[in-house]
Amino acid sequence: MHIKNLVGAHSNQNPFYYIENELEISVPYYTNKIDIKINDQQSVFIRKLNNNKSDKLLFLNDRQKGMSTIMMAYCYWLCTQVPNTHVGIFTHKLQCNKILQTKVAPKDISVVTLNTSSCIQFNNGSTINFINGANFFCNKQINYLFVDNAPNFGLQEWKSLDPCLTRYGYVGKLVVLSSGEDGKYIIPAGLQNSDVSTIIQ
Repeated sequence: MHIKNLVGAHSNQNPFYYIENELEISVPYYTNKIDIKINDQQSVFIRKLNNNKSDKLLFLNDRQKGMSTIMMAYCYWLCTQVPNTHVGIFTHKLQCNKILQTKVAPKDISVVTLNTSSCIQFNNGSTINFINGANFFCNKQINYLFVDNAPNFGLQEWKSLDPCLTRYGYVGKLVVLSSGEDGKYIIPAGLQNSDVSTIIQ
């Protein structure tokens, strides 16, 4: 679903409108959840992700820019707009899964029918799946696989993804977020020799 003709449209089909109007986030030291306000770097991420036709994308971005948060928000948009969309989020430790899962939430809780430590299920059949290994994907088609905080992954973690990304072809689109500082970005070892489209933000 491309957004180039939807920017500014007051419609949930526009990811910018949906994220800022239908979702909210938890912020440390705040009692109540607050609305999401998309910053410039997050805006570039959404546009590039949504309009790039490559099936493997690597985003190189600065730390502490809210990229993991906007990734999670984008996953909500994908799952609510396209029935039976299955998203995987691959992190290097369980605590990261918990943070992502509790960080972003829909204002209309009725769109979610199940919310466990490993899966968010939507009323249209879509799912967001949180994992630390690739075994889950062996029996399920995954439309999008997001790898968050890739610099923390070792060769063993990338190797565990191989059956999903190559042998069985169960993943439709791979999106990897890798951060750095002062323009010095880290290309994850698992992608250094891969046919991946690299986007520097």
